[in-house]
Amino acid sequence: IAIDDDGAALAGRQSDSVLLFVHGFNTPFDDALIRSAQLSVDLSRRGIFDVGVPVLFSWPSAGKVSLEDYRGDQDRSLGAAPYLEQFLDVITEQPQVKRINIVAHSMGNRILTEALEAYASDYLERHGREDLEFRIILVAADVDRDIFEATTGVLDNLEANVTIYTSDADRALHVSEIINSKLRLGDTNGDKPFIRANPYYETVDATG
Repeated sequence: IAIDDDGAALAGRQSDSVLLFVHGFNTPFDDALIRSAQLSVDLSRRGIFDVGVPVLFSWPSAGKVSLEDYRGDQDRSLGAAPYLEQFLDVITEQPQVKRINIVAHSMGNRILTEALEAYASDYLERHGREDLEFRIILVAADVDRDIFEATTGVLDNLEANVTIYTSDADRALHVSEIINSKLRLGDTNGDKPFIRANPYYETVDATG
């Protein structure tokens, strides 16, 4: 569902929230659409809170698994970050939107981290809406821990609730660590997951 100028999609669902999904590595467009829709259905099933109108940000993943495709997806993902920043502006400028729920998976976390850093750096000057709430979920995040940690201070401008799901059994992240020679945010590193001593941040070890 697209964000439209008159907010019809939001009104149709009687919602003031958006569920923004950023897919990861090896995910062609059609698969990303299906995952976005399934995510919306699954999160809405229990009816605990309004997850919002589903919105997909798709970037040009090769949709294949090989070292060459992985490195290609790395480059393409970083090239997509400025477009996600612009897309966040489009969503934020909708007065009907009161909450933005963001779920990023795998390599999509690289795009989100870079886009949010640029977006949040002057958020207070550009928008600074006191009625807007951000909830961010980072799943199996294939992003350098050091890069993410350096970004967190800027992200504080959004006062976002950030939940990081980690696992010590994610083989894809283990391969990524070998390729990049850097510890990944989504890896618990045994029993040493990334934890930030900040009330807006929570880390969940999903290894089991």
